[in-house]
Formats: sequence, structure tokens, C-alpha cells
Amino acid sequence: MPPSATDPVEELHPKAGRKTKAVVGATALRVAVPVALQHWIRGPPSPTWSVTLSITTRMAREMILKAGHKFSKHPPATRDDLIRQIRKTRFVDPLSAVKPDKGEWVLAEWLLDPAGPPPRPQVILHLHGGAHVLQDLRGYRECNGQVSMMTRCRVYSIDYRLAPESVFPESLLDAMTAYYYLTEDIKVPPSDIILSGDSAGGGIVVQLAMFLRDQGFAQVGALMLLSPWLDLTTSFESWHENRNHDFLTIDSETEPLHPPRLYVSPVWPTTEESMRDFHEQVIHPYVSPVLAPLSALRNLPPTLIHTGGCERLRDEQTVFARRVRLADPGNDVQHQVWVDGVHTFASMQSTISGASAQKEVGAWLERLCERRPSELGQEARWAGDVDRAVTVEREGRLLRGGKIKPFEKATTKWRYDRTVERMPEIRVKPDGCAEAHTAAREANGVDEALGLTEVFRPRKATRRERRRKDEEQETMQDKSGQAS
Repeated sequence: MPPSATDPVEELHPKAGRKTKAVVGATALRVAVPVALQHWIRGPPSPTWSVTLSITTRMAREMILKAGHKFSKHPPATRDDLIRQIRKTRFVDPLSAVKPDKGEWVLAEWLLDPAGPPPRPQVILHLHGGAHVLQDLRGYRECNGQVSMMTRCRVYSIDYRLAPESVFPESLLDAMTAYYYLTEDIKVPPSDIILSGDSAGGGIVVQLAMFLRDQGFAQVGALMLLSPWLDLTTSFESWHENRNHDFLTIDSETEPLHPPRLYVSPVWPTTEESMRDFHEQVIHPYVSPVLAPLSALRNLPPTLIHTGGCERLRDEQTVFARRVRLADPGNDVQHQVWVDGVHTFASMQSTISGASAQKEVGAWLERLCERRPSELGQEARWAGDVDRAVTVEREGRLLRGGKIKPFEKATTKWRYDRTVERMPEIRVKPDGCAEAHTAAREANGVDEALGLTEVFRPRKATRRERRRKDEEQETMQDKSGQAS
């Protein structure tokens, strides 16, 4: 539901608790010096990487590993014990895992100005990431605000139920509830909805599009997949190749904190039967859509896929783009790779590759809207109520917390040059599943047209380019400032 004047309003930038700060601080002290020395002596993965980014990426990886090691040393005895221990590592509202009806609207402030350009009638429905076990919508407000600014769209994001308290397909049903809210309660035409998701949320976006198609519901207008997690078997070689660059890491499937098993299997401690069930479920077309039969990838909406060249999910996203094109000539897939990007680089590297990617999101949506105008034109009947609710919520937040922090400006030091090319041959890890070998073989075998990817490589901007970018950002900052 949209926010109201009586709802408790949280900060746009939620503050970390003391325990979170202590964990982050301890990890920073331990990894900062060796990582900084490695950065300066051996060099970073990409020239755009600052020493801060190198340290932050390593810190995130270390914190995930630390949580996994803690579980391995003291494994929970029961499923209830497992749930209690996982809740201690989340750093989010405990209700986020079991309360599926929470949602909020985000809208760039300049779109509320009657003197400015009107918002588009399209709605972006965003599903957050977090490996199906972490995160909530609070951590995505700034990123959603930037998307709203670049696309001129209202963004509606939801909390969906998390594992292990809830297992597949419950998060899919929560996404379906949000679809019903938009289409039935406030009467947004399905074709005006753009489903957006990062990481695990990107996987749920694909699930929802497949479910709508399979069950005969009206399909949404488009899919926007930002570093989507599409292979829960982790079978592709980029999981190994980028292990020292990306912050992602994952435990063995027999360990307590193994997100894919937590997501599809409600059983702990594991048994032979539960592991057989897990191996069957993890290759389900909805759970790992990159491994789905080609027949399950037909009749999908226009799709944008953003990939980081340094992320461990790179190969599965490339395979998915090619196989969706191969499955159906009518499928429209635009695959873009930023070679210096880690997983979810739109937020992790928001002032460098992330800023370039946000501009491409805006350009993609502009082209999409030109080809497929809204059914309602510019006069969306539902929009007035939503905008009034967002305005009330924003005014309340300003009274309590003061001026909202503006978005951080993108660096003008780097410029990204675009080429269209074929990514290197996809390989599967030695222990990868049979379905991954089939998917990779099909993806590697597509003809030139179906195998092309837009690749963005950084180079230092000229003085004229930097000056022009500064002027563009000043104009955008004056217009937008922040999200409401």
C-alpha cells in the first residue's frame, strides 16, 4: 500500500545499529591495510577502482564468510535454531521475513513540481536483492530515487518474505500480490508496469513474468534485470574467475548458511531425502531460469539486463540473454556489460559505472515508451492519489529529519565507451550441473546476431568531456536534488 500521513515514516538513508557498526568496524581494521597495499602494489581489477572500493568489496566478502564460518563451527541443532541465528545476521527488521504486505512509493522530487515535466504513466515495480535471505526495501530508497530521476517514473518497491522462514514460491506470491495491488486496486494497466529487480530480486522478476504467462494473466510491459541471480546451482565459471574481485561468496550446499538450499528446502538438519528434493528444486525453471528448457523462455516481455564484468554472476546473465533470444525470435533482449562492475554495481559503484548504467536505463526506457506508448496517455487516473501520498510522506520526513541528503554526484574523471561485441565463450565449472552444460552449449552455439552484447569500457575523460559532464550534473542536481 502507498504511505499515508499516519504511517510511521523511516529515513531515506536508514541508520545502522550499534552491532552492525561494530561488526563493520572490526572487519575494516583487519582487512584495510593488506587490501590497500595490494591495491597500490599489484593494482586494482580496473583503473576506475579506488582503494576505498577495493577495501569495501573485500570487507563485504569477509563479512559474508565470517557469518558462514560462525554457523559451521556452531551448527544449529534445529530449524527453529537456524532461523534464530540467521535473524541475528540480517541487520533488518525481523518482520521483513514474514510480513509480505509492506510497500512504498519513491518519486524524484522534481517530478512533483507542477511547473516541471510530468512523470511518465509507467510504473516501475522493484524487488530488492539479498540472496533471498537478506535485505529489505529501506536500503534501496536512494537507488530507487535515482532510477525515478533517470526514467521519470514512479517506483513502487515491496518487502517480500525471506528464507528460511519462508521458502519458494512464497516470495513469488508476494510479488504477485504487488501486481494485483497495482492492476486491481489502483488500476495501472499491466502493460504500463516495468518489473525491476537486482540480484535475487531479478530472479523473482523473471519468475513473475513466467508465472503471468503460464497462468494466463496480462503480461507486464518490460523487465529490468540488474545483476540478476538466475542460476542457484552456481555452475558457471565466472563464479571461480571473479572470486577475488566480487564481494559475493557462497557456502557449500551442506553448510547451514547456504542461500539456495534455505530458499527451496524447509528441512534442517538436512537428510538424504531433503537433499534429493533440493537438487530437484534448484533446477526448477522458476528457481534457476537460465537453466530452463528453451520452451520455458518464450513469450517474455522486452528485457534489459545489466551485468558487471567483475561479478561472479556474469556468465549466467550472458547465457540467459542469448538463450532468451534463441528461444523466441520475438523476445527483445538488450544485454549490457560494464567491464569494471562488481555485483549490483549500480549501488556499489554508483558514482562511476553505476552512474553510466543509470543513464542507459533512462535511455532504454525512453526507447521502450516510444515504441509502446501507455494505454492511458499522460493522464493516469491513479497517479494523483499516489503523488499526494508521497508528498505528505515527504513533508513529514522533512519535519522530523531536516533536508534530505542529495544524491552523490557521479565522477567526471571517467567516460565509458560503448562497443557491440560477442562475449568470450561461456564455460561451466567442473562440478557444474548437467543443465548448465546444456545451457552453455546452446548459448555458445548461437549465431552472431543473437550473441551480441553492448560492452562499456572506461577511459579517462578529456578536459572538455569533464566540463560538459559537470554542466549536465549541475542541471540534473538543480532539477532533482533528492527522492521523495
